[in-house]
Amino acid sequence: MIETEVLVQVPTTGVGKLRLVEYTDPYSIWCWGCEPLIRRVEQVYPDGVEIEIRMGGLFEDFGPMREQFARMSGGQWKESVLAFMNAVAEHHQMPMDPLAMMETIEDFKSTWPACVAVKAAERQGIPVGRKYLRRLREA
Repeated sequence: MIETEVLVQVPTTGVGKLRLVEYTDPYSIWCWGCEPLIRRVEQVYPDGVEIEIRMGGLFEDFGPMREQFARMSGGQWKESVLAFMNAVAEHHQMPMDPLAMMETIEDFKSTWPACVAVKAAERQGIPVGRKYLRRLREA
């Protein structure tokens, strides 16, 4: 059985826009999982909500985190990270390929360059920044 849901437009006349601040990072798989919720809010309240994106910068330097994963997992950190990614993907059901993501994990250093790139794209216009963020996440 397929469940359907009717979205109701709520009038916002006379009421100021709601400002929603999204703290995110292009590499965060949890933030990727929240994207449908953000888009839904925009669809339900097209004139009633303003979404501001702020980059969180999860890892300035991923090295210490990688070392901690290795210590906690008895050297099996890649397996632990893959299991975590698979569990998150199963939970939020957004398309992602944890195996492909793991192929470059040894070269992964920081999320900051991606965050800076999103903000640079945003200087060309908010929609440009949002589109660039989405493309980074899909890559």
